[in-house]
This record gives sequence, structure tokens and C-alpha cells, in this order.
Amino acid sequence: MSKKNIAVIGCGISSAAFYHFIDKDKFNITFFEKSRGVGGRMSAKRIDNLSFDHGASCFGAIRSEAFTSFIDSYIKEGVVKEWQGSFRIFDLKSNQSSDIERKKRLISAFRSNYLAKRILHKAIECEKIIFNEKVVNLDFDNDQKINIICDSGSIYNNFDYVVSSAPAPQTLQFFPKEFIFRAMLTKVEYDPAFAVMLSFKRDKKIDFSHLAIKNSIISRISYENSKDDRNFELDCFVINSTNDYSIKYIDNDILSIENDIINEFIKITNLDKNNIINKKTHRWLYANAKKSYDMPPLFDQKLSIAAIGDYIKGPRVELSFESGQEMAELLNF
Repeated sequence: MSKKNIAVIGCGISSAAFYHFIDKDKFNITFFEKSRGVGGRMSAKRIDNLSFDHGASCFGAIRSEAFTSFIDSYIKEGVVKEWQGSFRIFDLKSNQSSDIERKKRLISAFRSNYLAKRILHKAIECEKIIFNEKVVNLDFDNDQKINIICDSGSIYNNFDYVVSSAPAPQTLQFFPKEFIFRAMLTKVEYDPAFAVMLSFKRDKKIDFSHLAIKNSIISRISYENSKDDRNFELDCFVINSTNDYSIKYIDNDILSIENDIINEFIKITNLDKNNIINKKTHRWLYANAKKSYDMPPLFDQKLSIAAIGDYIKGPRVELSFESGQEMAELLNF
């Protein structure tokens, strides 16, 4: 029996889980990724020789037995590690800080997309991931095959299934109006976010690993050097804005946003602004889904297309993983 062909749109953790669990004796998998790397919202930015986890700063394995079981082998290999350090809450209004209750926080070794890279390494090696291609439409031919149309003008033919792990608004752009779960996707809303990445010439000891901030336009600060395998010569930080600030200023000039957040960061840390070496700001339009359905994958069997991801199963890394696993099991069966 010849293998069926599956197109997977997006290379985040749900797509990686799908790839891990799909029966590769039955299916050929091709990924389409609009960026130049894997990881989705578990991605990292490289600036010079520095790395910044500008998506999810860490993740847990507390709400999913399937994910906990899966991740254990990667912990043993050193691909996933526990983020040790000082986790605190800082109130900018009162200028007071307190420790956060200790819980297990996991990180990928080296950078946040390393776990996805390891899961997808065979697909990467076999060039089954087509990078820098944004899918804009699906064409259904008379032979019940699906053709992938990209904004570059490229067309990729002869797929039996399409699985999208892209955020709901992006999936709606290329899924047909006949998709039976379309109304559900239209109701999914997202909070945006800004992530500012800074490196500093070292001038003082940093006494935290992660700060949750109150009464500020900043929601949290991660000190990247406190993570294993990130022994940088410069002090590196990822600073995330609050939902309220992001919603209000999402369309503003990115340099103005960057300046606001850096000035607030300096107030909190008392670092010398003149010691900034690198700075870069990322605008996440679809940072956090406001609503998740807590459902299995949205699989339209008539059209042979499906949606997976955090807005379907739940807004956590491990639940995104479960969504991809469940989709693979549906097709394997």
C-alpha cells in the first residue's frame, strides 16, 4: 500500500508532537514553516553569539501525564533541564519583592526551540521542512487531493491531508469556508505581546532568574544567563509587556514601544542604560489565546483537514503537545 501524504503547516510543539507519534510507515510528512526556524512560540532569537528565549520562557509537565512520560527521556538525555534559580515577584509601586512558591520549571538546553529541533531532527535532515514559505490557500482537485499554495507563488501538489498548527486567525486565512469548525475558529481571540531582548555589559550582580512584575507595563523579566548552557559574556534579558499595554499600543512604532519598555526595565533593575550592547523587540500578534476549547483536534474528515494547537486543547505547552499527539493517533487508527 502506498503511503499517504500529509502537509503540516507550522513547526511548533504541537506539530513536533504530531510528527513524533504519526506512523511513518503509513504517511509521508511535509512541513511548511513561514519563518526560518522551528519552535513556533517556543522559538529563540540569535543576536551575535547570544541567544534569547523570546517566546515561552519555560514550561511545565504538571497537567499532562502523556507529556510528562514523553519528556522524561529528553530530561535524561539533557535536552530538557530544570531551570534552577531565584523566582520572585516585584511590585514597582511599593518597590518590594518576594519569593514565588517553588515549582518545577523546565527549559530546553541551549535555547527554547532546541526540544522542537530534536523531535523534528529527521524531518530537518531529510529536508521535509520547507522554510520561509507562507501558506495562503488550499486547492482541492477532482482526485480528492489537496494542493498547497504559498505567497511566493509556489504550489505543492498531491496531499491527502492537511494539518494546521498555526494560530486560528492564520488558519482561517487558508482553510476553506466549508471547514465545519470554521465558526469555532472565528471566535478565538488572542492577546498580543511585546518581547524586548537586551544584552548589557556586566556592571553588577543579577540577583534573580525570573521576575514577575506588578504595577508596571512589564509583566515579567527573564535573566537568560541563569539558564543552563547559556553562559554568555554579556548579561542577557528577555522583557515581556503586559496584555493591557500590548493591546493598547500594538500598532505603535516598534522603536517607541522598545523605548518605553527599556525605560521601565531600568527603573526596576537599576542597571545602567549606557551599558546596553544589543537590543531587539519582537511583536507577537498571537501571543496568548483568550479562549481554549479543551477539545480533541478539529478534524474535518470530509475535507481531510484539521486544526491543532493551544487554542484547541489548552493554553500550555504540554496541552499543545497533547493536541498534536491526539491528531496523530486519529490518523494512525
